[in-house]
Amino acid sequence: MSVSKRDLRKEKNREAILEAALTIAREEGWEKVTIRKIADRILYTPPIVYEHFKNKDDLLHQLIKQGYDELRASTLAAVKDSDPPRERIKNLMKVRLKFNMDRPTLHQLMFDFSLPEWQREQAYINMRAIASLALKAFKELTGGSQKEVQGYFMNMVALVMGYTMIVSNFMGSNAPPPEFFQKLHGLTEEPAEAGPLPLVLMTEKNGNERALRLFEQAIDRFLDSIKNAES
Repeated sequence: MSVSKRDLRKEKNREAILEAALTIAREEGWEKVTIRKIADRILYTPPIVYEHFKNKDDLLHQLIKQGYDELRASTLAAVKDSDPPRERIKNLMKVRLKFNMDRPTLHQLMFDFSLPEWQREQAYINMRAIASLALKAFKELTGGSQKEVQGYFMNMVALVMGYTMIVSNFMGSNAPPPEFFQKLHGLTEEPAEAGPLPLVLMTEKNGNERALRLFEQAIDRFLDSIKNAES
């Protein structure tokens, strides 16, 4: 069945509304996103926005769903059953950090658990499929018990969350000015040869590449520690 021009226009308007919300959030923060601001940004009237979304929560719900769809698709594309389990775990973890780097504003919304309960429910529901991939790979890699595999999984989550926190708060548009880190470095009693704080290096022009490289090294050390524990 062919799609009518009206349906195409409606879908185009819906995408424009969602993109406007992301743009406002990127520039001003999610708390500043309102239906009126979205309408003004795309030269619509608020009633037109309400034709697509009941309220702001409804709009955020759709953005969160869209974000998890993207993250799940990227993960499934990178994690192949034919790959060794260690490789699957590494790729799964790298996809999450790369998604945070590429889509920082959307990532912030998806994992902001200060939002209503439905947001936490969405995170739980949508991350189950990704968690299942990780648990299966840990089981194949270690042959450990269910309790041991769950422990490895939680360590993986902690490592991922640590790096995503750094990316979210100290890189990209959220990076503090260089003077901030210079002041912190000056307040410490570390010897000069210690060099700049590692976070300073991540805020430089090639910070994403540096962060990904450090993340891969951290993943390897983590997986090596599991291998050593099992031997």
